[in-house]
Amino acid sequence: MSFLDQVTGLVDNGYTLNIVYLDLAKAFDKVPHQRLLNKLKAYGVRGKLHAWIADWFVGRRQRVCVQGYFFSKGGF
Repeated sequence: MSFLDQVTGLVDNGYTLNIVYLDLAKAFDKVPHQRLLNKLKAYGVRGKLHAWIADWFVGRRQRVCVQGYFFSKGGF
């Protein structure tokens, strides 16, 4: 919500924004990771970005904090 509020405020003040959303959670779970990494490299994705994507596949977990409350896939 904080992000949306900031973006809306910037747009309301006449700023132009470019935003990239990455949803890596489910889409990449259905593809063999090494095959995907090889294809990304073949398309020119290399260096830190390639390493960051590769790291995403290893033991990832995610949680969100909103006003001091932490949420994960199962709830609080």
